[in-house]
Amino acid sequence: MNDVKYRAWDYKEKRMVKVLAIDWEHQTINCEANINHKGIEGVERLYHQPLENFELLQYTGVKDKNGTEIYEGDILKNSFGSLYEVKWVSSMMSFMCSPLKVVYEIRHLDNLDTEVVGNVFENTELLRGDEYEV
Repeated sequence: MNDVKYRAWDYKEKRMVKVLAIDWEHQTINCEANINHKGIEGVERLYHQPLENFELLQYTGVKDKNGTEIYEGDILKNSFGSLYEVKWVSSMMSFMCSPLKVVYEIRHLDNLDTEVVGNVFENTELLRGDEYEV
């Protein structure tokens, strides 16, 4: 069974955060974010943050060729240099990869030598235009 875990895009601060807990009843999350203040790195913990300020991104249960966890919204590159986005497709009840001409179920990526190269929030330039080559 896969771990059910999330990360989230913080719309206000324009950063990715690690989700520690979700309170569905009160629509809040507790999270932590990496920070760098004047060259000093640390972790900031945020509690009872309104869920509406975040985009929740679920872990797919799959890791890339480097062992990096693949989340919804990640941008992947295969060994041919093609880029595609990880999305949840409700009608298929599965995480899928697009915009390749061929769409793969995320669980079949183990055979494709893929790696995470960004995400749709921080690396939108990777998804512009009709070309998906790097």
